[in-house]
Amino acid sequence: ALFDSAENEGAAKCLPDTREDILGKIAEWAQDTSGEVICWVHGPAGPGKSAIARSIAD
Repeated sequence: ALFDSAENEGAAKCLPDTREDILGKIAEWAQDTSGEVICWVHGPAGPGKSAIARSIAD
């Protein structure tokens, strides 16, 4: 499925003012062209990895 497809219309994203620490770290990583090329977000089911990814992609 494409990022902006209708399938993702109501997909969860981070609520305003939440997960600011991790979102900031990922944003910094994305801007650093001299660092690692992969950012691996991992953890058990449920804490919001997909919501974080959607928030960053948006």
